[in-house]
Amino acid sequence: MTAPQPSARLTRDDLEVGLRDLIRRLQEHDEPVALHIIGGAAIALWHNAARGATQDIDAVLTPADVILATARTVAAQHLWPEDWINDQAKMFLPSGIGVRGEEWELVYSRGSVTIQVASLDMLIAMKLNAAQRRARREYEDLRTLLAEREITTASEAEALFEDFYPGDGLNDTAYRILGLALENPQQPVVTPLDLDTPPNPLQ
Repeated sequence: MTAPQPSARLTRDDLEVGLRDLIRRLQEHDEPVALHIIGGAAIALWHNAARGATQDIDAVLTPADVILATARTVAAQHLWPEDWINDQAKMFLPSGIGVRGEEWELVYSRGSVTIQVASLDMLIAMKLNAAQRRARREYEDLRTLLAEREITTASEAEALFEDFYPGDGLNDTAYRILGLALENPQQPVVTPLDLDTPPNPLQ
């Protein structure tokens, strides 16, 4: 019988500590590795430090096997779920057939490790896309992302969405969430991201 996995909600501080530990361990490999982070973790790390905790880091991982194996070691140290870093959400990235495809911002590059996060515009488009399937979580994120981008009208948001997801019109749920987010903007809390300080190993 498989032992149950621990559960965790990762705060921004948790994300920083975990990534520092991951970086330290990945630097021991000669092979270049890259993480392209999307979703709530990208928002918490780079756009809104006051964002609530997230369950995991969604990312595109290269090479995935090396990063995932190292992430499992970090998880065991912190008693986090093994999939605290995973690549399951990469299927929701823009396909590239629109005016704009994947867009990233570099947040860390040292030695063999590179980390980038989704651009603000791509995050907004992806959150609007996700708002068609779920509501509350996307509403809170869109409030801050739209405010940071200084988008104040639904037509501006729709045009941005169309650039990344051409032909995929927003459904009624997404329009409702977009309207509420525009009516209730919230300025993000931006604090510097520090991934250079090594963690104190719990050994």
